[in-house]
Amino acid sequence: MRLRYQSRSQGSEPVQYDYPVSITWTPCHLGGERPWFRCPQCDSRVLNLYGGAMFACRHCMRLNYRSQQASKRDRATDRSWALRYSLGCDSGPFDYPAEYIRRPKGMHRKTFARRLEQLSRIEEKAVAEIDALLEVLR
Repeated sequence: MRLRYQSRSQGSEPVQYDYPVSITWTPCHLGGERPWFRCPQCDSRVLNLYGGAMFACRHCMRLNYRSQQASKRDRATDRSWALRYSLGCDSGPFDYPAEYIRRPKGMHRKTFARRLEQLSRIEEKAVAEIDALLEVLR
C-alpha cells in the first residue's frame, strides 16, 4: 500500500509524504488469512498504524495505553466503572450505592451476587483512597 498525504505543523508550510507500507498475511487456525501492516519505521508486524507527521506503530510513536497513564489511586475507581458497566449500570460509583443495581436479564444470580460483592469492596477502597487524598490536601 502506498501512503500519499500532506501534513502541516502550526505556522509552517505543508510537507508532502509519499512512502510504501507493506502488508503481510498470516494464516488463521480455522482457515483464511489475516492482514498485518509492517511499520514503516521499525518494520514490526502491527495491526494498527497511528498518524502524526508519519504513520507508525505505537512503539515508534511512543504512545501508551490509558491504564498506563492512570495513577495507582485511580485504579479502584476505574475498576468500579468497569464492573458497573458489566452489570448494565451507566451511573458512576458515587451516584448511588451498588446495592441498588438491578440484576441484568440473563445473568445468573450467583454471578450477579459475586460481582456485586466485588463491586462493593472496590468502591469501599476507592472511597478510602479519595478520603486519604482529601486529607493530604487539607
